[in-house]
Amino acid sequence: MAGAQALAKLVEFAVFDRAGCASAAPSPTLARVLQFRRIASVQHPASSSEIRRRLKQGRKVDEWLPRSVAAYIEEKKLYR
Repeated sequence: MAGAQALAKLVEFAVFDRAGCASAAPSPTLARVLQFRRIASVQHPASSSEIRRRLKQGRKVDEWLPRSVAAYIEEKKLYR
């Protein structure tokens, strides 16, 4: 826990909402010890789980990832 507490003093966390999920915010207990900023954004239809599932099935995810990230995943044969 000491590592998490030290990290919480050093960084500000970005909190994004996800479609179909409850509002993304730390619990009141965590909010007292974490620095966080809620980021308003257009919600993306894909989750990381969906991206990994598609990659495992050999399907394309180019429209969901930056080209450099997709290339790295392909080069390293990740999520196969």
